[in-house]
Amino acid sequence: KHEEDYEKLLFTPKRTIPLSQLPLAEKVKRIVGEFPLAGLFSIRRMLKHEDFGNTKIGIFQLYRLLKELSLETKAKRYRYYRSA
Repeated sequence: KHEEDYEKLLFTPKRTIPLSQLPLAEKVKRIVGEFPLAGLFSIRRMLKHEDFGNTKIGIFQLYRLLKELSLETKAKRYRYYRSA
């Protein structure tokens, strides 16, 4: 009986968190991971989509976040995309 319970724990699929509930930095990383050549305004527009929880962010705040994540240039975003 205990072995069956243990197997259930091992093989239960991980719960995936919806995009809208992720922290802002993770949302930005997901966008960059899918669209590495997107610019600031494109990333901002995608964050406003309902899939990302209608996240509103100022352009300067977004740039500051990208700089903290070392993703402020398209070259760096592309490099991140290639490594992910």
